[in-house]
Amino acid sequence: MSIQQLKANPIAFMESNIIKVTYNNSNAGLVSLKLQKATVPGKIIDSKGNKIGNCDIYELKEGDSGKDSITAYWCPYDNNSVHSVTVHNKADFMFTPRMNGCSFGVSSPSKDGAVRVAHANTQENKELDQIEKAMQKLDYTKGIPPEMNRLRFLQQVAQQKAQKGQLSTELDGDLSQYLSTAMYQNLELTTFGVRSSSNKWSFYFQGRVGETLYGCFPFQAS
Repeated sequence: MSIQQLKANPIAFMESNIIKVTYNNSNAGLVSLKLQKATVPGKIIDSKGNKIGNCDIYELKEGDSGKDSITAYWCPYDNNSVHSVTVHNKADFMFTPRMNGCSFGVSSPSKDGAVRVAHANTQENKELDQIEKAMQKLDYTKGIPPEMNRLRFLQQVAQQKAQKGQLSTELDGDLSQYLSTAMYQNLELTTFGVRSSSNKWSFYFQGRVGETLYGCFPFQAS
């Protein structure tokens, strides 16, 4: 029943239920996925931090191509790497692994409606290594030094810059929409795409912390 609700109205379903992506596959392309309901309930929080209701939690797992599964495009993830996939008209959904520090990019659609998407992760490069060395040299004998806040900020900026560069290169310079940690901060994301009946792709992210749902939001132009 839940997979039929997702098919019927993906955004409404994502606004009222938590989906945790537990499926994992290192290969990009078409996959079969299904929802499995968790035993622990979640809660929904509004923009002011007030609880506005309870919600169900589902795990997105490998499907069996039956009526309780969906076919979706899959964009993989790997540490310190970037992966991409072209989404077109062979499925109505796109998913990627949970995001909690990565960036995601979307190209402009081609004339036939195809879109290239990419998931980037940067953990090591020359600039990040220099910041890490500076952190290691700080004096921690009296607790966390004030300089740490500045270095953490520089670390986040350097990581975002590196990941945006990865995405731009992977998408041949056509970075039409872009999602980075600057937008979602400490949230855990379920990032997904939906194809309309007119063959137009739109992309969203569901933000949560643990079992608390903060909302479902559309991508913005880069």
